[in-house]
Amino acid sequence: MGIDFLRDFPDYEGEKKPEKISRWFLAGEVSRVPRGKIRRYVLAGRPVAVFNRDGELVACRDKCPHMGADLSMGRIVGEFVECAWHQWRFSLVDGRCKKEWACLELYPVRVTGSSFEIEIPVDP
Repeated sequence: MGIDFLRDFPDYEGEKKPEKISRWFLAGEVSRVPRGKIRRYVLAGRPVAVFNRDGELVACRDKCPHMGADLSMGRIVGEFVECAWHQWRFSLVDGRCKKEWACLELYPVRVTGSSFEIEIPVDP
């Protein structure tokens, strides 16, 4: 496991980046992600980490941009998720890390009743 340079860092050399297509997917019950906890889901074949940060659900690809560890194996520290492998911290507010190139792409989450949905990119 590690960084897939062709997929994770595509080089468009001045070309227009392809438009991302995304869809909402039903992930599960809000109660399955208690406050301060992390859960892993697989939606449309894509691993997704869901964090409950002070009652707010936050989602991203379940892969650390540094070395590819599952972020769902990490822990929530304040407004950050800390990767279990090398303790890199990523903001659950905007996805930023001290290393500018290693930011998370956060996915929108919406709660509908007792369930929640996540909008994730899909292959066209």
